[in-house]
Amino acid sequence: MKRIVLLFLVLSGMWIPVSAVSIHVPQQYTAIQDAINASINGDTISVSPGIYSGRVNFLGHRVLLTSEDGPDSTIITTAPDSLPLIRFYTGEDSTTILRGFTIRGGTGVAIGCLYSGPIIESNIIEDNTNYGHYSQNFDGAGLYASQATCVIRNNIFRRNVSPGSGGGIAILNSSGIVISGNTFISNEAVSYGGAIKLYEASNTLIEGNVIVGNHGDEGGGGISMTLGGHNLLINNTFDSDTGNGGSAVALMNTDYNLIKNNIMTSNNPDFGIKKAWGIPFSDTVIYNAFFDNAPGDVDSVFLGQGNIFANPLFVDKANGIYHLMSNSPCINAGDPSSPLDPDGTRADMGPFYFNHFVGIGDPGTAIPREFGLEQNYPNPFNTNTIIRFVVPEKELVSLNVFDIEGRLVAKLLDDLVDPGYHEIIWGGMDHKGNPLSSGVYFYDLNTGDKNISKKMLFLK
Repeated sequence: MKRIVLLFLVLSGMWIPVSAVSIHVPQQYTAIQDAINASINGDTISVSPGIYSGRVNFLGHRVLLTSEDGPDSTIITTAPDSLPLIRFYTGEDSTTILRGFTIRGGTGVAIGCLYSGPIIESNIIEDNTNYGHYSQNFDGAGLYASQATCVIRNNIFRRNVSPGSGGGIAILNSSGIVISGNTFISNEAVSYGGAIKLYEASNTLIEGNVIVGNHGDEGGGGISMTLGGHNLLINNTFDSDTGNGGSAVALMNTDYNLIKNNIMTSNNPDFGIKKAWGIPFSDTVIYNAFFDNAPGDVDSVFLGQGNIFANPLFVDKANGIYHLMSNSPCINAGDPSSPLDPDGTRADMGPFYFNHFVGIGDPGTAIPREFGLEQNYPNPFNTNTIIRFVVPEKELVSLNVFDIEGRLVAKLLDDLVDPGYHEIIWGGMDHKGNPLSSGVYFYDLNTGDKNISKKMLFLK
């Protein structure tokens, strides 16, 4: 490994700053930990596809640890004991980033954050079971954070099991943690919080997540909050979460929380939101959509303005596409004081806004004035994603997908297209119907004289 060394003579002696470099695993270091040990602040550690066994401790280094080809082919797995597979223990901040790995098979917890604030993004955290580690009561199987300020975004948490609380994530004694854009599927806690458990946590932002099919025996199949308060639950979708004491959201002696712009459907058997103890009616529950929760939508919670009670009309709930159909009652139904959606319209409910891409009126009938391609959503995605585009006139259009090396992997469209708004659902298959590996892909819209490309991340 070579570093560029710059020498500066000063009166007090010689200052020798060393520039940051890229370190490659396993080409330069066989083990990820060895690469971290050799790194300095600002380095990038790039990991080739493979299975890497053993623990990883960041040791306070401010580095980017990233896979080269995405989480499907780059796996960090079982350590020889019950300590966390990935550890942030030494004051790491937001310049420390963990990106693009599958982290599975932990017997304590997959990721542990103590007194630190790293960014954890675009990973798959799956099949971890907490059989005992430093956290109290076996809390946390996917991620455990205490006295931390981490950012947890665009990850997939699935099939993680905690014999305590927090199957996906357990947050204790922390303020200001951000949990955004993640997908939580089939996580389980024997106690509270199948997907997420907050204990004595405050000012936590939980925004734009899909929380589906999680279970908490004693409460909060989706999210359980105990003590603390002033947490924000905004624009999430809770579907088919199960547990007693609040099947989607359980509030226990926690107050002054804001719950708005969420969609809660088919959560059972003990209400969508339920509160036990605490200051009655101190939480603000506004502009949410409730549908088919059993035996009802809320218990011991005051519903404020703007809540609706109707089928949200997801695009394809059976296949995990929780976007809104064009006639969904959740469109433009969010809190009017929320920031506008990216298309400039009033906020929608749920994590995926409906894009009024061609302006006012029915997108199917309005004629756009410009050729355009939208960012796919969801992005990252793990089952299906929607690609939307518009053409202002009838013309021959091709839409293709390329891998990171520029190879054509899927032909989605090659046809004469009428003017207007169009969308295609892509399920991560090549043009022969074979499933592709996780990783970065580019989708390219072309008419011969016009071309637009965008990047997307497939997390299988």
